[in-house]
Amino acid sequence: MPSNRDGSQYTQLVAKWNGFNKTNGDYQHIKPVVLEAWERCAALGIDAEQLTYRALSEQELAEKQESNADLIAAAAPFMEYLSMALSGKPHVVALSDQDGWILAMRGSPEAFGGRSTGIWVGYSWAEGDIGNNGIGTALHLEQPTLIYGVEHYALAYHPATCLGVPIRVGDVLRGALDVTVLNEDADPARLTLAQACVAAIENTLSTQLASRSATLPSEDDQLATFEELLANTVHDLKHPLTVIFGISQLGIRAASDAAVQEYFYELQTQVDRLNEMIESLLHRGEPIRTVANPAAIVEDVLDEFSPICHLRGIRVKRIVGENISSAKLKPELFRRAIQNLVSNAVDAMEEGGTLTKRVVDYGDKVRISISDSGNGIPPDIQPHVFEPFISGREDGTGLGLSMVHHTITDIHQGNIWFTTDQENGTTFHVEIPSVDG
Repeated sequence: MPSNRDGSQYTQLVAKWNGFNKTNGDYQHIKPVVLEAWERCAALGIDAEQLTYRALSEQELAEKQESNADLIAAAAPFMEYLSMALSGKPHVVALSDQDGWILAMRGSPEAFGGRSTGIWVGYSWAEGDIGNNGIGTALHLEQPTLIYGVEHYALAYHPATCLGVPIRVGDVLRGALDVTVLNEDADPARLTLAQACVAAIENTLSTQLASRSATLPSEDDQLATFEELLANTVHDLKHPLTVIFGISQLGIRAASDAAVQEYFYELQTQVDRLNEMIESLLHRGEPIRTVANPAAIVEDVLDEFSPICHLRGIRVKRIVGENISSAKLKPELFRRAIQNLVSNAVDAMEEGGTLTKRVVDYGDKVRISISDSGNGIPPDIQPHVFEPFISGREDGTGLGLSMVHHTITDIHQGNIWFTTDQENGTTFHVEIPSVDG
């Protein structure tokens, strides 16, 4: 597990944890729910410093997953959404049955120890096995639970913060959903987001049960329900962005250097875009409209990444042909696809290199190519690069290129492919129909 120390709060809690495990001390300053969990763990004889993990056999896991297929299917789009919201940060999104067995997982479990710490599909997260945790304690209390770092009884989980929400259908407890991050990435507001996801999962399962139908509601129906519930969290999400925007305004006034001011202006631009993305969660139907020059969108994305490229010593080449045709696009959705491709290219060149943008008009279509000079895509990943949950990076979610493929091929009726080798790096080619094509 990664180590983390975050000042006095951590130090004070460690002292209390050590005191609880070594002597009868004064626990009046420990949250009652934490103290009660520690007492349960001690009574069960859990070794806080050396856990013993329980795991299902492959056959037992398959049987568990089959008997909970409706739960897994209902939860899948929301687990993917939560994982995408944490893209770039070590995290785990886990789903359990009513007994605490992990049925499905998204994210980067290896960043938290993986199998060596029981953070893996098929392992038990019941409180009686690994101490208090998001899933085990949420199931025990049958209520949403947030456990910060050293509030875990087991020492192995002190660097992580987890939150768990039980999943109920009527009076039946079906399982729990957990989101785990490093302590420095902890944000109680995510509990509200996870609760909205669970409410949508419960609604899906209830609808299925009421209709007595083997057909699950479509993913669009599930996400529509989720968006309605998510509306309640938008104010919380916008508040920190408003603060950041205000700080950037102060930075512009205080900075005497024009280049520094430009960075603050760019920060404001990105805050505006984040606000637009939040709004798009509630208003999914971005209209298709005619964009006079798609190359301008790509150019804007490259400008956004220019500070990162400068820091990493990456040279940016821009090659644009003449008379680029108009195209019918969902501009923000298309922009995000290009951002993903550029971000991947930058990540492939940690020690510098060349990022090349090439835009060419072929009359009936416009081709956009994004190239890096990195080490190429590993051969074993190449056939599956556009499939969900396939990633060449240890901390990758494997969802970015899947979303790009869907955006280009399904939404914009275009095409996307790549060429790659260890000598010349990787190039992703995107073709979209032109208005006149």
